[in-house]
Parts: sequence; structure tokens; C-alpha cells
Amino acid sequence: MPRLLDPAPPSRPKRLSDGARGLVVALAFALVGAWYVVIGEQARAVRVEMRDLTARLDRFSVRAEAFERDLARP
Repeated sequence: MPRLLDPAPPSRPKRLSDGARGLVVALAFALVGAWYVVIGEQARAVRVEMRDLTARLDRFSVRAEAFERDLARP
């Protein structure tokens, strides 16, 4: 009969099989790849938005310069 105060035998950590380890690595790479795709799409959207805003600002500054010239005329 085991005694209650005896320490438990050391348990070995369970290891993944080679197939499961390969699956975990593949999933990790897929997640990192998906993350890069999402970040790339966000960066592209920001670049497009900045280009559009810059074009609008340029059109506004041309109109502002024309308005200033009109005000300067006698």
C-alpha cells in the first residue's frame, strides 16, 4: 500500500509527435504570413489615402493662390 507522504514519481513532459510538431510549425508560419498580408493591405490603403489627400491639398492650394491673386487685383 502506498504511503501518503511519499513524493509522487517525477512525470515526464509529454512531447508532440513529429507530425503534430510539423502541423504546429505550419500553422505558425500560416498565421505569420496572414499577419503580413493584413499589414501589407493596411499599408497599401494608407498609401492610397495619403496620395488622395495630397492631390486634394494640391488642388486646394491652387485655388487658394488664385483667390489671393484675385484679392490682390485692384
